[in-house]
Amino acid sequence: MKLSVLNTFVNRYFVYFDMAGLFLAFSISYIFLPYLIPYLSPFPEVAYPPIRYFASVLIFFAPVCFFFLKLERVYENITFWSYLKIIGKMAKITILSLAFAVMIMFLAKETQMSRLFMVLLSFCFLILLSLSRFILRWLIIRKEVHGDFQEKVILIGDRISVVNCLQYLLPKEREPFIKAVGYVSTDKAEKGMPLPHLGFLEDLKGILNEMPVAQVILIITKMNSDCFPKILEICEQTGINLRVINEYFFNKNPLSRYVWRSDFFAGVPSVYATEVNWTTEKEIIKRIFDISFSSIILLIVSPMLGLISLMIKVSSPGPVFFRRQVMGQHGREFVALKFRSMVENAHELLQTDDNLRAEYQNSLKIKNDPRVTPIGKFLRNTKLDEFPQFINVFRGEMSVVGPRMLGDLEWAKYGDLKAKVLSVKPGITGFWQVNGDHDVTFEERVQYDLQYINNYNLSMDLLIVLKTILTLFGVKWVARSNEILLRNRRKK
Repeated sequence: MKLSVLNTFVNRYFVYFDMAGLFLAFSISYIFLPYLIPYLSPFPEVAYPPIRYFASVLIFFAPVCFFFLKLERVYENITFWSYLKIIGKMAKITILSLAFAVMIMFLAKETQMSRLFMVLLSFCFLILLSLSRFILRWLIIRKEVHGDFQEKVILIGDRISVVNCLQYLLPKEREPFIKAVGYVSTDKAEKGMPLPHLGFLEDLKGILNEMPVAQVILIITKMNSDCFPKILEICEQTGINLRVINEYFFNKNPLSRYVWRSDFFAGVPSVYATEVNWTTEKEIIKRIFDISFSSIILLIVSPMLGLISLMIKVSSPGPVFFRRQVMGQHGREFVALKFRSMVENAHELLQTDDNLRAEYQNSLKIKNDPRVTPIGKFLRNTKLDEFPQFINVFRGEMSVVGPRMLGDLEWAKYGDLKAKVLSVKPGITGFWQVNGDHDVTFEERVQYDLQYINNYNLSMDLLIVLKTILTLFGVKWVARSNEILLRNRRKK
């Protein structure tokens, strides 16, 4: 059995085993729940409801669970995971699925669902997820011992590209499964090579007929790119699989934060480079978090909005909201909302006061701004002035956590970093706000924004939100907060 066939099976069809496992876990949970209710339920005397009462949990739990399975890429490289990694990944997925499913049910006002049943369902599903992968891993080990997965391949390329492929690529592809039996040179034969030299391109067809292999790997360089059509024709005639690798894909700058991904563009195979931290799955997770968090905040503070609006109107003449035209993700402009915390003619006062204008132009902040009204000072200290921005978050114009939003003056000061900062949505709070706010310079603020963009993950967002809440209540954060926020990235 070829390893490629096994990988294809896992990638495309193993999800159906997980679906069957979810329904089996549901059945087991329903059968055993009555035996646990007398010991764990606070209301053991309540009559046991019919199965349709519990069936609605699949509407919430199943989509979330399979979304996290896809997000964690469990159908791509699972054939090489260790037993410990399997149980760790499956535990992470089930815990996150349970948490998000409960949150969605709360927002949907499904308050009658049995929490004990959901916990039992999650536990059973965790066991079945792990068990199916343990069996798969055990079968792979048995096949590996008998050499059933090993494939013979021939490399095609120049001396440097062939050596690099042997040193850096084949070991990552589980070298025991791939056996390079020789190489075909695209320039000249070299002495001292770790592989036998089988010949040149003009000899390739005869080589494949005399030495049948499972696959030919062509490493394309600037010097041999014109050989591709000929090699493809020979492989078609001999029925040998052809794999094409561009040497840049494994010789790129090791500090690059971009990763290569493949897909089909207009029906044609293509590759594209993208930020390693901003995959489509992570952006979806971030959007779900933004919608959920902003909805909860707006529901909580909605009774206060009328009172705050009245206080603003009474304290000084002018509108309740301050509307500011700013740039969002990829330069899309939108109107950011805030409760007005300054006098109505604040902009004119800034233009007429040289000292204020110089301080603002230097750091884009004024520490003790005389234009702030008394109620505005209270709103700023408690961050209540920024709560209308959760409307922008809900509409998709902003994120809960992100870089500072850019207006005209900020746009001019960011220079060559404009596009980088605008590659993600601006946030209500961010990495720089929880690391000094007014006490950091503009240059430090920019560096904090770049650190966030380069190191983003969901746990980082949650920690920044937690630190923001603690700061609002006057709780001092630990001294090594930066190291905590970046620890996941450093491990990578």
